[in-house]
Amino acid sequence: MALRSYLRRLLNSNELKAIITEVDCDLEIAEICRSEFSSAGGGKAIIFETVKGTPVRVGANLFGSKERLLRMLEVDEAGLITLLRTLIHSGVDNAATNLTNACRLSSIEYTEPEYQYQELTLKEIPALRSWPQENDRYLTLALTHSVSLANGVSNLGLYRAAVVGDREIALNFAPGSGADNHLQIAEARGEPLPVALILGADPALFWAAAAPLPTGCNEYGFTGAIIGRPVTLSSCLTQPLSVPANAEILIEGEIRPGERVSEGPFGNHTGQYVSRADCPLMRITAIRHRIQPIIPATVVGPPPNENIYLAKLNELLLREMLTFD
Repeated sequence: MALRSYLRRLLNSNELKAIITEVDCDLEIAEICRSEFSSAGGGKAIIFETVKGTPVRVGANLFGSKERLLRMLEVDEAGLITLLRTLIHSGVDNAATNLTNACRLSSIEYTEPEYQYQELTLKEIPALRSWPQENDRYLTLALTHSVSLANGVSNLGLYRAAVVGDREIALNFAPGSGADNHLQIAEARGEPLPVALILGADPALFWAAAAPLPTGCNEYGFTGAIIGRPVTLSSCLTQPLSVPANAEILIEGEIRPGERVSEGPFGNHTGQYVSRADCPLMRITAIRHRIQPIIPATVVGPPPNENIYLAKLNELLLREMLTFD
């Protein structure tokens, strides 16, 4: 399901609020989102139709309730539990191996990209500044796609991405993450790591990217197994990667060996500002987008906020894996 299809469903069910008045990425959008989430039931999803300095629209508070997050996965909670149990019990090995084997690449199809253009600059993509002491603007729901140069295993992660230049992004993936493992392999070979940032693909991919999946479990395959149909990918223009064909904006680039940059401060979920002095630096090689693109955004900060519902789904997955026998 494309992001705009999901938003249309929310609109038809009176779960989406459109804000037509011009808003600013600098603090204003974040404050509106915090206010909406604090209202009854986590408030409604929001689409900001007119964002200062950009033609790009912003969708926010997209998973501000458990019901809305399950709508992304196109299943109710009982159905999701049944699906997870089926995947985890699909073999004779342990839970992690069974889940990994059940999510192989058979759940992926390939096609040409949908309605891709090359007009936007990085400066025109509405990254947010959410808290007063933040120095950079952040893409907070950019899916980061990378592939191991050693064995071709892909990883889809949800990492904060700070805009630090006209064609540079600081990608804060943690040591030990899938992307970090891929970067270490590339640097050991003296080669750049190809990377793609995906803004506004199938909303079900948000959970796959954030979920505690076993190492080597393909996030696209996992998503396809949950939503009941393959995820469709297409080739990048400038990097040897395949990414969702229905993405609203694709940012292609590479991380060259040893290139790091200071990032932060960033107001995170602990209620504190955090910084990193050695953040991997992504150099952009291409930007593509759909007509009148919409990008997703979330506002990070101390709980409660909308990210708690992603955490609750993670708890559900871990519970099913731990109770496997």
